[in-house]
Amino acid sequence: FRLLNLFAVAIVATSVANIICQSGGDYTIVQSVIAGGGGTSTDAGNVLSITGTVGQSNAGDNSSRAPFNVRTGFWIPFLVPPTAGEVTVSGRVLTPSGRGLAGINLVLSDTEGNRLTATTNPFGFYRFENVPSGKTYILTPVSRRYQFTPQVLAVNDNMEGVNFAAGP
Repeated sequence: FRLLNLFAVAIVATSVANIICQSGGDYTIVQSVIAGGGGTSTDAGNVLSITGTVGQSNAGDNSSRAPFNVRTGFWIPFLVPPTAGEVTVSGRVLTPSGRGLAGINLVLSDTEGNRLTATTNPFGFYRFENVPSGKTYILTPVSRRYQFTPQVLAVNDNMEGVNFAAGP
């Protein structure tokens, strides 16, 4: 185990030397993992101290001694919040026997009462363009001849294949 830690220090020290030579100035290691971590490695001159990421006994510690600064623990990836972009919702409306229904109106309603409408083509396909993402919608086909069960959709990305089959 100790040999593994010394090997990790040797790799880091070699990498640091290469980085200094290549950059010619200051540098920051934002995210990295030291293989065989979980313990503490210190060189003979106590110039460099590294606490590994395995085991997490002291995750979140910050070790620094000029010119080095090492933060231990697992790094949290940069979280990208959902964007309020626009997406498409599409699918098909079918008869009980599986044929496409033409001219069926569909209403896509959000929780604030906003509504978008679309109409099926001769083969029963419909498509809503420019739907604001990050919302919950109720999608309802409207017909005098057929009955449909509305669907609740959590729209965060393009949605294809939101199909309806007419009931008796």
